[in-house]
Amino acid sequence: MDSLHPFMLGVIATASAAVGAFFFRFWRRTRDELFLAFAAAFALMAANWTIQAFVSRDESYYEVIYLLRLAAFGVIIAGVVRKNRPASLESGPLPAPPVADSHPGDRERVTLGPAPSRRSLPTSASTS
Repeated sequence: MDSLHPFMLGVIATASAAVGAFFFRFWRRTRDELFLAFAAAFALMAANWTIQAFVSRDESYYEVIYLLRLAAFGVIIAGVVRKNRPASLESGPLPAPPVADSHPGDRERVTLGPAPSRRSLPTSASTS
């Protein structure tokens, strides 16, 4: 069973490196920083699993290896925060959202005017 553990860590490290390479390729196509953050995080995870495969669990510094994993999750969190933060006010107003093109056969929107005001209803006593 001891010989299977390093093998499985190697499989996990290879899978992490492959996923990181895919995210790096997506970043090269789109230049979206979130893809770069995921690529860096999976590279850190691959390094973490590789080091764990070669270091004995009995070593005194074995727990320090988990700092790589913590850094990977920190990179992911930072990437998500950067992706979702609002645009700064210094860069000017936000661009208008794109307007959908109308296609033949689409119904035109009918806009109604302001809601009609409610009239007071006559009471039965006032009608006689």
